[in-house]
Amino acid sequence: MLKYANAPTDVLSVGREQGVDAILVGHIKAFPDRVRITAQLVRVADESILWADAFDECPQRIFALEDEMVKRIANWMSAHISGESKMRLLRPDTESPQAHQFYLEGRYFWNKRTEEGLRRSIECFQKATTEDKQYALAYAGLADSYVWLGTYGLGPTFQTYPVAKAAALKALQLDDSLAEPHASLGIVYFYYEWDWSKAEHEFQRAIALNPNCASAHSRYALTLGAMCRYEEAVSQVRHAQELDPLSLQINTVAGRIHYFARHYDQSIDAYRKVIDLDPSYVRAHTRLGITYAAAGAFKEAVHEFEESQRRSCLDSNLAGHLGHAQARSGDTRTARRLLEELTQQPPGQYVHASSVALICIALGKPDQALEWLAKAYQVRCSDMVYAKTEPLLDPLRSDPRFTALLNQMAL
Repeated sequence: MLKYANAPTDVLSVGREQGVDAILVGHIKAFPDRVRITAQLVRVADESILWADAFDECPQRIFALEDEMVKRIANWMSAHISGESKMRLLRPDTESPQAHQFYLEGRYFWNKRTEEGLRRSIECFQKATTEDKQYALAYAGLADSYVWLGTYGLGPTFQTYPVAKAAALKALQLDDSLAEPHASLGIVYFYYEWDWSKAEHEFQRAIALNPNCASAHSRYALTLGAMCRYEEAVSQVRHAQELDPLSLQINTVAGRIHYFARHYDQSIDAYRKVIDLDPSYVRAHTRLGITYAAAGAFKEAVHEFEESQRRSCLDSNLAGHLGHAQARSGDTRTARRLLEELTQQPPGQYVHASSVALICIALGKPDQALEWLAKAYQVRCSDMVYAKTEPLLDPLRSDPRFTALLNQMAL
């Protein structure tokens, strides 16, 4: 996990923290003509060594070395583990070490959730597909990067999401048995095409192919939450947390699901947990501020939004949430000034329409709010997928025009 990537860590402590029975400890040493890996499978409870071996191979055959190590561990497990436990041996995703390295770098930058990180991840995934044009996982990574560019408002949705879909479909063309591209395609159907049944089908397919794919469970939870299917959403996100308990993204999704269900205390606790893990994870500050606003704690909300701004938050909807909280806290002058800035952007400048609608709601301008939501519908703002369940839109729910908008989205 990324938490352990940048600092020396007691691996047995990691094993205890993750709640696993055993942990594989390895050391790699490179020589001019060969690579040596020494590995031990260590029981976490008593630190006893269950299995140990050493492997040598030339650098060009590093994946063959990995395969040999996996097979030996699997043979040991089949001889010593009873019951229904099984080891599934997968073929290598790529035969190119360089493509694999580019893929790992792409996921590293993608996980940063910054504009620079997303754009660098695209470069890495593209390099991976150049090295190996059959590398399905790299195309899935490319899809995820373009999805998040669109979600964060860093590019027009009509440009980013079609590219994401094409990359996901390419990955599935290469290998339909991988869970990741199904999950990538599902999020495109969800955030951009608004085809709820296709999105659900892809997430379910991803989970069927790999029940341990935490991101598929997490994304499925968001889709279920948007449909107001809260119990199912909570079940999915809890499963994702069990698979990857220290994932900042997944724990942030957990807070989001509780927020949609109006369980604000649980939502706040979830976001605080994320911030405790990594105070620099801006998305959690923003989501915490949104929950504070829905709960009526507007000063606390403004504080979190300003913290997000200070940390250069990507969320293009942040300005709207800040203006909404300012207006609700009584600072209508600042909110009106922000509204004016957003509505008088020069031609060609991207304006997050649903962001403007939030300020209009807080300033008691429902007609203008509905006009901006209609614009958000027209340009397919990703936030519109939550229109059925978003608490901050509750003041508009009795308006027939809002109901008509939901009907247009099949919500």
